[in-house]
Amino acid sequence: MLMEDYNDLVVILGYSIFLVLAVSMFLTFRKNNIQFIRARIFLKKDFIAKSFFYIIISGSLLSLHEFIHINTEKMLIPESYDQIAESIGALFLLFLVFWAYSWRKLIHENTRIVSYQKTG
Repeated sequence: MLMEDYNDLVVILGYSIFLVLAVSMFLTFRKNNIQFIRARIFLKKDFIAKSFFYIIISGSLLSLHEFIHINTEKMLIPESYDQIAESIGALFLLFLVFWAYSWRKLIHENTRIVSYQKTG
């Protein structure tokens, strides 16, 4: 199997995981009290730093991916760099999934606490 096939597989799996996490977050988020989620974010200082880190790294990797891809199409850099751009695109997706997972984890913690308070 070629490296391109592995990259395609990673991208398909990554987008699938991201979509599942995003839909799960959206459905859970609608049921929760927004004030409670804000309080959880405020109390978890490391959450804000991690979230910011994941977004900055994802954005930087996406920019680098597009920069290399555009320059290989215009033949300003060798075509062999296009494979590197595809790997960088997969890394971008990985950090995006980390970001979505951290948000999903925070929102689902909130759901467990709220449901416990309603029953207990």
